[in-house]
Order: sequence, then C-alpha cells, then structure tokens
Amino acid sequence: MAKRDEFTFDFLTGDEGDFMETVMKEHEAVPWAKPLVDDINANGGLKEENKAKLFELRFGHSVHKAGIQPRYETAGEGESTLDLGFTCGGRDFLVEMMRLEETKAVRDATSTKDFGDGAVLVSRNLSTTNEDPKQSRMRDGQILRFFPGKKD
Repeated sequence: MAKRDEFTFDFLTGDEGDFMETVMKEHEAVPWAKPLVDDINANGGLKEENKAKLFELRFGHSVHKAGIQPRYETAGEGESTLDLGFTCGGRDFLVEMMRLEETKAVRDATSTKDFGDGAVLVSRNLSTTNEDPKQSRMRDGQILRFFPGKKD
C-alpha cells in the first residue's frame, strides 16, 4: 500500500478506524469472527496494512447484523478456501473479498507538478507502452486529480 501523503488516494480514515475498533470489540468472541479479529490484532491492529482483513470483517459484520450467520474461511474448490460463506433464503453464498489497491504501475505512472502558488497537479498518464507486460498501463488514458492551493 502506498505511504500516505496529501496525494494518496487509499488510506484508513479516523472514522473507519473508530468504527472498526467497535466492530472488533463486538466480534472478538464471536466464533466466525474470532480468527479474523485475532489475525488483525496479531498483525498490528488498526493500521493501513490490515485494510484487506478489515474489509472482510466489515462485510461479515454487515451479514451478521442482518441476522445471517457467516462462516469465515469456508471451503472453496479443491484445497482452497473463500473468505466468507453464508446461507440466506435457502441459498448458499460463497464470497471472496478483494480490495483493489494502488499498484506499482499506477504509482510509476503518477507525476506531480507544483505550480509554486500552493496549487499542485497530480497526473496519472496511463499507456500500454511499458516493456514489461505485467506493468503496462491503459492506452491513451489519463487520470488527473487537482489539489488547489490556498487563496490569500
């Protein structure tokens, strides 16, 4: 995960942390959630590196709150497991959670221009011209985010 700075798009906010702290305390002894809460705590608790696990817990909490009993690390195909499973309305659901995080290719495609008056332009120029096909970027795509400076 990218180190948080004023231009980072993906970070754990204080409100999210406060909410998840409550969820973790509420579920620390609940059988389906205990292994997940224990894993989060063993890996440093409420910190950005645990966002994927916090996302799983948040989803499981929502299912649990709806009166549905989730199962954590439920059997998938072969020897694999899926993050959560549950039964609702007589149907079985298997859920694999996935957090999309900023990749190295996206970080490499990001440039910053400081206009000197406090305004900063963060640009992501994405193309398919990278020599490494695993790091190729979208052709002719560009994502811009503008951070206006202070007006005196």
